[in-house]
Amino acid sequence: MNCKNLPVFFIIFSFVFIQNVSSQHFMKGVCGVHAHHMDEMEKLYPNDLKGIQNTDRNATMHIPVQFHLVANDAGVGRIPPAFVLKQLCKLNEDFAGTNMRFYLHNNFLHVNNSGVYSEPQSNDNSLRSRKVAKAVNIFITDKATPQGDLGTILGYYNPGGDYVVLIKSEAIGLTNTLSHEVGHFFSLRHTFNGWENDPWNAAKYGDTIQSRFTSSGAEIEFMNRNNCTTGGDLLCDTPPDYNFGNLNAGCTFTQDIWDFNKEKIIPQKENQMGYFSFCPDFIFTPNQITRMVNNYNSSPRNFLKNNPLPNLDTIVGPPVLLKPSQGEQLNVFDGVLFDWEDVPNATHYVIEIKNPSTTEHLIVDKSEYYATNLRKNLQHTYTVTPFSFGSFCAVSKSVTFKTGSQSVTSVSDEESLLKMVLYPNPVERGQIINLQFETPYSMDIDFSLTDIQGRILKQHSETFAQGKMNYSLESDRLASGIYMLKIQSEKETKSYKILIH
Repeated sequence: MNCKNLPVFFIIFSFVFIQNVSSQHFMKGVCGVHAHHMDEMEKLYPNDLKGIQNTDRNATMHIPVQFHLVANDAGVGRIPPAFVLKQLCKLNEDFAGTNMRFYLHNNFLHVNNSGVYSEPQSNDNSLRSRKVAKAVNIFITDKATPQGDLGTILGYYNPGGDYVVLIKSEAIGLTNTLSHEVGHFFSLRHTFNGWENDPWNAAKYGDTIQSRFTSSGAEIEFMNRNNCTTGGDLLCDTPPDYNFGNLNAGCTFTQDIWDFNKEKIIPQKENQMGYFSFCPDFIFTPNQITRMVNNYNSSPRNFLKNNPLPNLDTIVGPPVLLKPSQGEQLNVFDGVLFDWEDVPNATHYVIEIKNPSTTEHLIVDKSEYYATNLRKNLQHTYTVTPFSFGSFCAVSKSVTFKTGSQSVTSVSDEESLLKMVLYPNPVERGQIINLQFETPYSMDIDFSLTDIQGRILKQHSETFAQGKMNYSLESDRLASGIYMLKIQSEKETKSYKILIH
């Protein structure tokens, strides 16, 4: 069945039935939405029940989305950010015919809470307290509800909290669960409204419906549509559906069923708000689109409007990866520079660094990253995915390399005329960088610090006597990044790469 910010730099290690909630699942499962829940939603966020257009549906609506990536108390289990970008790309594809375009409101926010991670339906207040004010809030959790008689809820919309919960397996699987729940957010009912907890079955209802109402009291929609504004989902271009998707595998409908007027039922299997699964494409009907647009343009949804838009220019990719190169054997393991060419229009990059035992996920705002925590003598694969807050469908690129056994935590050269040790390296911004060296006789030494583009930032010359000496470099006025420290005497020149973070 179809279920329908953080600092700029962060790391992730990879080692429902509920009151007042609408939900949907991708395969066999239950849905916690009832007609009276959507009635409550419409009181909170008024809408035209008949789907009559009252605004310009051709105008593009840019809608901010805030993702909350949930892990347990220890920070374990969070969905990797690259999957979230793909899910957001899928959301825009599913809504392509609606002129509703979703963009990232801010970088992903992290939640470390075992309760929210495993039982969000029991932690509603915790979710509400974490919402941001000007976006559609989407929490990606491990579970949404325990297994029920009809299956497991894989996502839900909470009208009272006005947020969406999606379990991470649905995001990773790129199902249309999120699109279905966002449909609920914009006031769409199920196409089988009223049949949620009591799907049609032959033993109970026979092949011809004998009642005008479901067991929950909802009016049963007729195939001739003469009660389409009061039965089913209250829209006239979605045919009757008595929760048939819950009883059929995939995008199939094999039953011969007649409604109260003895007309054969032909449901719309590919509707986003139904329960059929694995259809080639899922759609919103014109009346459904109008209903969502009307909801978006209602005053309670003003918080979604008039936000500053990010750059919406498309990022194509894939990035060109420079270092390490494909198949490269490195000498070191704890000082590896990852470098790639800038991707036009990209403002951020997701990096995945994977070896046989661990996987690391990062987001950076530069086309480079200096890693100091890789495992020695192991094959690693790193993948770079470019994105911006307005474009997140770019192609990724991967490279495989192997680390060595040498350490570069400190640098020393015993054979050099200038015997030197530089520490700490890498260095936290604000710390003092120390260079200890020993001169065999009195000499003049020039020091210069340049950035990665080669621009000189600091220069200093000094005469040193024979013996052990120390030179200190302050880093508090330097931005995070990679720098080169050049030391030149009358007989030799040395250069050291310094990482400040």
